[in-house]
Amino acid sequence: MGRQVQLSMLPGDRDALLREIRSHAPVDVVLHDGDAVDVQPLTSIPDTSDPTMILWNKQLMPTLQRKWIDSATPGYYRVDQLAFPVLEFSMSMLTVDRWQFTLSTATTVTLEADSTVFNTWPLSPGLHQL
Repeated sequence: MGRQVQLSMLPGDRDALLREIRSHAPVDVVLHDGDAVDVQPLTSIPDTSDPTMILWNKQLMPTLQRKWIDSATPGYYRVDQLAFPVLEFSMSMLTVDRWQFTLSTATTVTLEADSTVFNTWPLSPGLHQL
């Protein structure tokens, strides 16, 4: 597994983070796994911790396709985050524990590919390179 950044956030915070990222680069959110080789940008982001998504910077990689995984039964398509400059993105899980809301798992952004590729991702002034 690559480097991870874990942030505990609610859906509104997630939306604000994505707006900020998109103000600096043409980034789409796509599903990590699917039943087709071609990816389609999500029109809305699920509020649940499932499924795992990918942040795709079209400036770094104008086209993105999934790779067939035949080692699983049944087989499926998956974005190869080890080969492509994409970020894995999974949401926090909101749970209720004795009538109190908690975020039990942080939103995670995972860098799997060669991290030098990500040096070209535009960053806002408050963010720092890994």
